[in-house]
Amino acid sequence: MEKYLKLFFVALFAALSFSLTSCGDDDDDDAPDGALAGKWQVSYYDSEDGYITSTIEFISGSRCRLSETYSNYPEDNFSVEENYSISGDVKDNARLRIWGKTTDGDPYEQTLLITVSGDKMTMYDLADDETMIFTRV
Repeated sequence: MEKYLKLFFVALFAALSFSLTSCGDDDDDDAPDGALAGKWQVSYYDSEDGYITSTIEFISGSRCRLSETYSNYPEDNFSVEENYSISGDVKDNARLRIWGKTTDGDPYEQTLLITVSGDKMTMYDLADDETMIFTRV
């Protein structure tokens, strides 16, 4: 299960991004930034797990929902809510930090570089040297 969670977070983090705005009184601190708002998804094929679909949904200004499905092992499908923060411009390698607990209750933290262009989000995993491209759904 830990392997699947790691794969999911790699895919999901590649898709996350939003830009910081001023802290004026008219800001909605509970909503994700417009560039990140909504649901992002990537699907790919793995010879062992079959088709894998990773999804990230920004549900507030500091919380996101990560989920992953596996065609060969549906019993390993999962969904978790995590904390996130972002620094920098999402149009050019913003730094996305995601942290929380895995489905097994173990602490989890990851930092990614993200770039959002229209309905595409490119996520680069600093630890694994992997890049994934998510699409807004």
